[in-house]
Amino acid sequence: MQIRIGTLVMWGVKDSRYYGCMGLVTNLWERGKFDKILYLHVKWADEESADYNMSDIEDNNIKVVKF
Repeated sequence: MQIRIGTLVMWGVKDSRYYGCMGLVTNLWERGKFDKILYLHVKWADEESADYNMSDIEDNNIKVVKF
């Protein structure tokens, strides 16, 4: 999965009241000494923002709309 700054994402948890909310990836960084894990910062359309890692995308909590 290719993610970069400016990627459009959607909250994908169907039972959530935020399902379908759109956001923009504003920052990317890696953590971990041996197993590098990619983290992303998302600024949501409702002006909230939060940090996530690639497992949120792999688990379909966040869906990539366009990169």
